[in-house]
Amino acid sequence: MFPDSKIAASFACGERKCSYLCPFGLAPYFKKLTLADVSKQSVYVMLFDESLNHYLWSKQLDMHARLWNWSEVKTKYIGSEFMGHSSVQDITEKVNNLLSEIGIKNLVQISMDVNWKVFKILQKQVQKDAGKSLINISSCRLHILHNAFRDGYKSIGWEVEQGLSSLYWLFHDCPACHEDFMTATVCKTPMLKFCKHQWIENVNVSERGLLLWPNIKQYIQMVERGELPNPKVKSFEEVKMRCADTLFPVKVGIFDSIARKVDPILTMYQSDQPMLPFLCGDMYKLIKGIMGRFLKEKHLEEATSTLKLLHVPFQGSSLHKDSSQIDIGFAAEATLTQLKSSKKISDRQRLEI
Repeated sequence: MFPDSKIAASFACGERKCSYLCPFGLAPYFKKLTLADVSKQSVYVMLFDESLNHYLWSKQLDMHARLWNWSEVKTKYIGSEFMGHSSVQDITEKVNNLLSEIGIKNLVQISMDVNWKVFKILQKQVQKDAGKSLINISSCRLHILHNAFRDGYKSIGWEVEQGLSSLYWLFHDCPACHEDFMTATVCKTPMLKFCKHQWIENVNVSERGLLLWPNIKQYIQMVERGELPNPKVKSFEEVKMRCADTLFPVKVGIFDSIARKVDPILTMYQSDQPMLPFLCGDMYKLIKGIMGRFLKEKHLEEATSTLKLLHVPFQGSSLHKDSSQIDIGFAAEATLTQLKSSKKISDRQRLEI
């Protein structure tokens, strides 16, 4: 690498010595340069997030600083802290230790997930030390969208997540069941795991479930006829219960349709680019589009701004579309029509959906 350097030519370093040189020699130097760069900024944003480190089995608090260098936005990794407890006091103490090194006066915003108590403590501290307030842009929108989608779907009581999750665990924890399933159906496509804290990202899970559903029903029927052994596990009983529900594919289809509507905005905003100025407009289009699935267009046309949209009395039955005009998604509508034409469901069941 350095053919003109006599020092490099005679340099030798063993594996163990090199492993110590990197974290205890080079890392502090680069961290010092980063902290010096941040402390020189007129304004900067502090980012932090804590999660479980499965290797060390402790909470890992990662801290970053976001800077504006007049030509681009830069996010720099500052360091990580490892904690057994991650209470508000613990997190605040670790963040304060870092802020004492880079200066709190130029801090303009805290970027976080849902740590409102930490934000309030740091807000008071900035007001006391710098005589200003931090910019409050609320907590992470990704968490809010995932939780709103989850709560909305759970309020229906269809328990789609239990059905899709049981499909995964039935064949994941029981290799014998998986072998019987593949032998009986000649299907080698595996089921995907349902993520219970990021609901909207389960689009691929719902699609895989719909793809495998005919094979799943075939497997369950063969077990009930005694042609295959009964695994006698809870996940099998959950899947069996869903197979007895003729409308389960329709429910999954509606789940998939709405999740597909929301998923693009999550992908777009998981970016280091300064996207915040566009968030309000994109959220306005998203919410209005979802409300348009079941509300009459004339009422939504009057909601020309975000504030007006928030005040639309969507619970009023006079604003609701006729049941035949509600948009449940193309796939779900096609499945529902097929079930009705084959007389597997009644008009009442269709109306309830």
